[in-house]
Amino acid sequence: MSEPMSINDTNSEIARKMARDEKANTLIHSQTILKSQAISLPLSKIVKGFDPIGYENSESRYRLPFYQRDSQPTDEWSKELVKSVLHGYSIGAIHTSEHFTIKGKYYNIEDGRTRMIALKNYYDGEFSIKIGQDGDDEYYYDDLTENIQDIFKEYSIKTIIPFFFKTLLKSLMYLP
Repeated sequence: MSEPMSINDTNSEIARKMARDEKANTLIHSQTILKSQAISLPLSKIVKGFDPIGYENSESRYRLPFYQRDSQPTDEWSKELVKSVLHGYSIGAIHTSEHFTIKGKYYNIEDGRTRMIALKNYYDGEFSIKIGQDGDDEYYYDDLTENIQDIFKEYSIKTIIPFFFKTLLKSLMYLP
């Protein structure tokens, strides 16, 4: 029969386990690799599934994280952005983070918030743009011809999604 451990023995055992766990954590962190994947998505997929105000309470596939600053695009800037899309100019990639819940997968827009809000607002009919020879004709999204709506919806936007690899996870399970 073994003798009960003294407080010093117990503390030594705890310290030994903590040191081993700390070593394992250090190895895990030193072998965690951040990679990213760039995919192109049609703009319609993002704006249809984007909730710019719901944050964590949102049920949408694309949302904003709670820690995002609350900046709003100006009207003039938003109109120029929409025109850039309709002309096929690059508006830059958006950066997202992927998250999983019981209900499925969703993405936080980490970088590109202002652009996505402006494009969502136009898609939802919250402002119009002036186009035409003399710039006197104003068009909300629903006023555009089907062909021009298709240009907007099918505009390809590059989306960057980071993900992590933990390469030593299996071998760390067997540390002494």
